[in-house]
Amino acid sequence: MVVNRGGEGRRPRPRPALPTKTAEEFERAPENQPRGVATAIIFDWSLAIFSGALLIIATVQRGPGSRQAAAAAALALLAGLPIALLGEALRRGQRGARPAQIIVSGLVGAVNVIGLMRDLSLLSRGVARPTTNLPALLAGTFVIWGLTRPQTIAWFARIPPARARARHGGRWLLFALGTSFVVGILTVIISLA
Repeated sequence: MVVNRGGEGRRPRPRPALPTKTAEEFERAPENQPRGVATAIIFDWSLAIFSGALLIIATVQRGPGSRQAAAAAALALLAGLPIALLGEALRRGQRGARPAQIIVSGLVGAVNVIGLMRDLSLLSRGVARPTTNLPALLAGTFVIWGLTRPQTIAWFARIPPARARARHGGRWLLFALGTSFVVGILTVIISLA
């Protein structure tokens, strides 16, 4: 007697339907969240506030006609304003802002590596002074890492600017502005100490 073990003649069992996600569920899933965008925005706005605060301090201490005030004004206009606009472009989800931010963070990181080497040289000679080079280098490195993650690249490709503004608006915007202000002013205080 031959036994049919191959399952011929039997119908395969239907598989249960795979769970589907709505567009909002897909967007809110942790694995689809962009990385480094908030840090980049706060980093940019802090640098802009730093350059603006230096302008105010130079003008108050040295006078509006001094070379220091002119140099601080040039810094605020040539670096602070474009960096603030770059942060706003990131907040709005503009696609070209991500690669521009990676370049800016790389340049700021390179400057901070040089400053950190100078700080270590001074420390080896027994001179310890407050510095912002290490925190800025770590923040810049995190921004580069976050903006180069696949989910961040995909987020910038699929998110419409209106949804990006809605995501980074309201309480989030107030928190980012407040944090940027505090970090920018603390950076000025540490730099001038």
